Amino acid sequence: KIKAEAYFIHAKISHVQGNFSEALGNYQLASKLSPDFLPALFGLGQCFLARDDLDGASLMFEKILEIEPLCSEVLRLMFLIHCSKLSKGISVNESSSKALNLLPTVLKLFPQDPLIQTCAAVLYESGNHPKALEFYSNANAENSENFAVLNNFVVLKQNLKKTDEELDLKLLQKARSLNSDETLS
Repeated sequence: KIKAEAYFIHAKISHVQGNFSEALGNYQLASKLSPDFLPALFGLGQCFLARDDLDGASLMFEKILEIEPLCSEVLRLMFLIHCSKLSKGISVNESSSKALNLLPTVLKLFPQDPLIQTCAAVLYESGNHPKALEFYSNANAENSENFAVLNNFVVLKQNLKKTDEELDLKLLQKARSLNSDETLS
């Protein structure tokens, strides 16, 4: 356990310095020596996220949840990973199902988190427009600086005939401006 702790400390130093390859190797050594060492598993998951390896991160976070099923930050990350997989078109049905299963718990733990609310809105966009609009409203979408969020929010409002034409026009103009800014960068 002392050796695992030493590898973990070395991994943390590398992690903070942005050397994710070295951090990953040391987290792996720490977790091999002490498989229930949650901080090492969490660090591994973070390194996998930094490499955009969603499957690797999911594996680490699932191991943590086996040991500590109500670890709130890991539940939040798992929800966001499944939503990210959806947006990338990875395992769409499985990711959607897992995200929807986690949603009630994550909403209870993080009721004011705009990222959770926005992801929930996206989950419901294709099947339940009123629920999606509710989540976008909870996320304060009208103040978003993200073109897709702002655009989807206005379109849903218009589809559900919950529009304020003057406000929607301003929001659409803002969305167009954001879209042209994103196109330029």
